[in-house]
Amino acid sequence: MVKADTNPAGECPDHTTLIELMRRRRSVRQFQAGQHVPRDTLLGIAEAARWAPTGANAQCWDLVIVDEPAARDAVIEIFVEQSKRLFVNAKGFPAVSKSYLSNTVAIFIVLGDPRWKVAFPQQSDDADGVDEYTANNENIYFCSLGAVIQNIQENSSYGENKNREESLRNRMDFQNAKEREEFFKVDLRDENAA
Repeated sequence: MVKADTNPAGECPDHTTLIELMRRRRSVRQFQAGQHVPRDTLLGIAEAARWAPTGANAQCWDLVIVDEPAARDAVIEIFVEQSKRLFVNAKGFPAVSKSYLSNTVAIFIVLGDPRWKVAFPQQSDDADGVDEYTANNENIYFCSLGAVIQNIQENSSYGENKNREESLRNRMDFQNAKEREEFFKVDLRDENAA
């Protein structure tokens, strides 16, 4: 495989860092029990979601942060039950059990609002030919939601780390999966929590 030089003149080290971060991004499916994440940290993650690129800047979504324990547990139960149905009804699909959510501190739910698709290009009623916009609007809509989710996922791994550039560089220097796992456990920990 040929690796493209994404920064040939070396004039933008932040870009190289960002590309490397994207290349090494992984989904975390194991959380340390008993942790607390301050509300300000959760709101900071929501702020990152707000800046996701969306078609026509429509921001065709709402965000719900579920961090109250009883509500969070009820949402987790819904995810776990859906995961069980997936195992039964989609045999052979490489489904992941959602039981790992048991130690989750908060859940971000992105609610897409398809009514915003009217903000995307629409074929005029008097236009001739095939409507090439309807399917494209679906793609714009789902890509917009994906960008929001990506911003949430990437930003949630920063936690309370004040020096984000250093955080990015540290995240890329892991010698093994254990080091990375330990970083994420510490990164979201509120050291002042009892």
